[in-house]
Amino acid sequence: MAGLGVGSGRVAAVSSCRGTFVNDSITYMLALRGLCCDRSEAAVRRILEALPGVHRAHVSVVAGRAVVDADPAAVTSAVLVAALAVAGYPARLGGGRG
Repeated sequence: MAGLGVGSGRVAAVSSCRGTFVNDSITYMLALRGLCCDRSEAAVRRILEALPGVHRAHVSVVAGRAVVDADPAAVTSAVLVAALAVAGYPARLGGGRG
């Protein structure tokens, strides 16, 4: 992992398909399919933010992605992808359109 020990906090950059780890929080980037409007954007955000360990989720219909800040001890990328799949929103780990 690159970038360990930056400043006083622990910061490690992990490949974009796995997420970015900062101060005991990880940021996952998910490519989404099936988003068609603001309602679906809000639904995906609610689904993600309802998961234990998720601190924040930003979802963009235009970009076709979600950026999720979470506790890596409580949430894995597989949990995020599975929760969205069950709700009918196919997702995969990565930064661009699904």
